[in-house]
Amino acid sequence: MRTVRSTLLTLLFSAYPYLVYYWLELGKGGLAPAMLATLFGVRALTARGQARLGFLVVALVLIAGAVEYPGLTAKLTPAMVHFGLALLFGKTLLHAPSLVERLVRLEHPQFPPGVARYCREITIAWTVLFVFNFIVCLVLAFSIHDGWWAVYNGCIVFVLMGLLSIGEYIVRRRRFPMLKEPAPVATMFRIIKNSRPVWRGVFFTNSSSPASGRG
Repeated sequence: MRTVRSTLLTLLFSAYPYLVYYWLELGKGGLAPAMLATLFGVRALTARGQARLGFLVVALVLIAGAVEYPGLTAKLTPAMVHFGLALLFGKTLLHAPSLVERLVRLEHPQFPPGVARYCREITIAWTVLFVFNFIVCLVLAFSIHDGWWAVYNGCIVFVLMGLLSIGEYIVRRRRFPMLKEPAPVATMFRIIKNSRPVWRGVFFTNSSSPASGRG
């Protein structure tokens, strides 16, 4: 059930720019933040502790934005997502192990020397990409050209992420040819299913994560 929910949320995030663009054309931009506020509000009901408070605060901010600045709030949301991802990845550069290493250890609890350092390099690359996306999405959110905003958030963002993923795969195969490659689809679903402790460890502690290797 957790995997299905995460997959649906991923699909919603992918379709979000097009939904916003359509609603903006209809003069109903506030529907987007209202929809997200509902999702966060429902999530707050099942969360606990700091997580519940965080979801509730986000829901309230989205509701306020939907009332006062509906269109701008709808367009600012992707920028805030990239900002949050940049923080998520960047925080683990200060408190090792890196986020990529934590995720990799879901598949490989032990791996050869040098891989941990490589995981840190990839975490840096993703952090830089998310910072770049945040800046561009922020600028486009204040632009009067909603079409440009939709194209970047609905297409170019995913192209950039895909290029980074492909480039990382090529580099990894050259640097670590001895590593056994698991099936990509199986790996994706395993990470979606089992990565909650990783996210919780990054957000609510400095170093709560799978044991870090050296090298």
